[in-house]
Order: sequence, then structure tokens, then C-alpha cells
Amino acid sequence: MPLIPDAAVFHKRLATLPLATYQAGETVLAAGSKSGRLLILRETSQFHIADAADLLARDSVALLYVAEVLARRLDGTNRALIELKNQLQAGQPRSVINKTVEKVEEMLGVGGASLVYAGYPYDPYA
Repeated sequence: MPLIPDAAVFHKRLATLPLATYQAGETVLAAGSKSGRLLILRETSQFHIADAADLLARDSVALLYVAEVLARRLDGTNRALIELKNQLQAGQPRSVINKTVEKVEEMLGVGGASLVYAGYPYDPYA
């Protein structure tokens, strides 16, 4: 089995999971809550719902997919922190530094956001 799973295989497995639909303004996850569910965005407000521990323990394709998404977010946060450090060392204006801090806060979900979907403009497995 290749290290990076085939997107078609992953999407086929997702199709077997139940869907939950949320209307605009509905809370999907409350800040600080733990549901034990893994919500995988399908469309604007539909998620495939799975027991996170069960799915990730038994399905290596799902585990690798989630690990890659999290790794990309971590990498983005690390890059923003390095950018922030460089801006501070270079004496950049406070407005520039504030924008970078806001970007880091967004990626880390700081500020009481209940569910933050960063989204990706591409399918990493396409």
C-alpha cells in the first residue's frame, strides 16, 4: 500500500458514513467540547460523521488523510510563526505584525471560534 492513499479510495469509504446537515448559524462544535466524532467536510454544511477513535484505529487510509491535513495546518502555522519572528527582528510596523498574529490565531483557532474550517483550495490526492 502506498504511503499516501488514493483519494478515490478515501472518498469511496466516506460515502459509507452517515451525513449530518447543519443550517447557517447552527453550532457544529462548541469551543472546548469533545464529541469523539471526526467531521469531514463534504459540502458547505454537510459532514460525514464517524466515531473518530474507531475510524482512525481501523482505517489507515483515513488516518493518513487526517494526518496529512493536520500536518499541512501545522506547517502553515510554523511558517507564520517564523514570519512573525523575522518581522519582529526586522522591526516591522505594528500593523504588519498584527496581521501575522491574526493569521496565526486563525490557524490555531484562538478567539473562541467553535468550528474553524480552514479549507483547502485543492485536493492533495488529485
